[in-house]
Amino acid sequence: MPGGLQAFKNSEGKDIGVTGSLTLVRSLLTAGLLDRLQLFVDPIVLGKGARWFDDLDTVELRLASDQTFSTGVILQTCTQAS
Repeated sequence: MPGGLQAFKNSEGKDIGVTGSLTLVRSLLTAGLLDRLQLFVDPIVLGKGARWFDDLDTVELRLASDQTFSTGVILQTCTQAS
């Protein structure tokens, strides 16, 4: 999968957005194909569910920006540090 996506990413065009696909985002992050990762952090503790970064090799991220909404939700925009 990453080989074909690398060629697609290198072509001209607009940004590609992925919403809600944990498996795809993990694959793209591991392959170094994500330029920007946006995480919405809700002020809720569920105690169960899918964990984003389990079984993922170390990927260094840099916080590029953050925004806090009146609901307490925080939007964190990260880029890969390398």
